[in-house]
Amino acid sequence: MGPSGIEQGIAYEADTIEELAKKIGCDASTLSKTVERHNGMCEAGEDTDYYKKPVFLTPVKEGPFYALKVGPALLTVTGGLKTDINFECLDADGKPIEGLYALGNCMGDITAVDCPINVAGNSHGRCITYGYLLGKDLAK
Repeated sequence: MGPSGIEQGIAYEADTIEELAKKIGCDASTLSKTVERHNGMCEAGEDTDYYKKPVFLTPVKEGPFYALKVGPALLTVTGGLKTDINFECLDADGKPIEGLYALGNCMGDITAVDCPINVAGNSHGRCITYGYLLGKDLAK
């Protein structure tokens, strides 16, 4: 096995939240308050920040504690431009904007508030299929 994330400098381990904050260059008070808020939502059984399902609410109470460097990753846009069935973007009144199209991952109303990552090919399949359908229609 290769070097661990800690050895690579992309993961951090500490016995306390305050020590972890120092290792990652974050304000210890802010991180502690964030963890306390998260734990409170776990105890209440409701995530009012990100609306995770209660089954996924796990409190952060006993060390060691870990932090990882994670770069940005985007599978899809939750939200995006609203379109009609012809992939034409809609204005604020719900009327098509002639000549303006959106499809694939920038379409609105596809993923609501969460991208279902457990459906293999969902994102790319939609991009390829919708691109094909729109291209076919525009070629007419």
